[in-house]
Amino acid sequence: MLFAALAEHGPAPVSGQMLAFASGVNRVAEMRGFSRLRMPFGVSAAELSERALQFLLTLDMPLLVDSGAFSEVQFSDAGCHVVQPISDAEWHRRLRIYKRLGTVLKADAYVVAPDRVGDQQVTLQRLGRYKADLQELAGLGATVLIPLQVGVLSHAEFYRAANDSVGFSMVPAMPMKKGATDIDDLLTFVREVHPLNCICLA
Repeated sequence: MLFAALAEHGPAPVSGQMLAFASGVNRVAEMRGFSRLRMPFGVSAAELSERALQFLLTLDMPLLVDSGAFSEVQFSDAGCHVVQPISDAEWHRRLRIYKRLGTVLKADAYVVAPDRVGDQQVTLQRLGRYKADLQELAGLGATVLIPLQVGVLSHAEFYRAANDSVGFSMVPAMPMKKGATDIDDLLTFVREVHPLNCICLA
């Protein structure tokens, strides 16, 4: 749907192969099925059991590891509300999971940076707080994704500020659920920044 909507605006602003992940796969039986079919899938670091982690460490295919930050907030007509705050200790636990997977999967690991859905400022604060962890992940070869949150800054301004916060270029990711990315804003971002890669988080 996203790429069809972009196509209505003219020639595709991003070219190349598309990599799609089946999201929300956290049970080992489901992981085993997707891996046997050679279909990339995504997991949530907030929900992984040790048994699931051990299975993921045997993969030889791309894996998306989401932080689970979607559950932190809820949206209503009154705006965005934090309903399940993620503590510093919990972020460190999730980042340790990222590192375990990144150490083995390396370039096949796609990890979502610590953020807060719908909040640019808190996201930038978290990027600065966990800068060393994210640099370590990038050093392992993992691809670090930064969701482009909505707010006062344009997507391009936020993306540059986010990269400055961590000291390297992350891959932009577009939330398509909570705090969803507007198609026109996405098109403007792509034309202004010309990212080599981008991903949609649904």
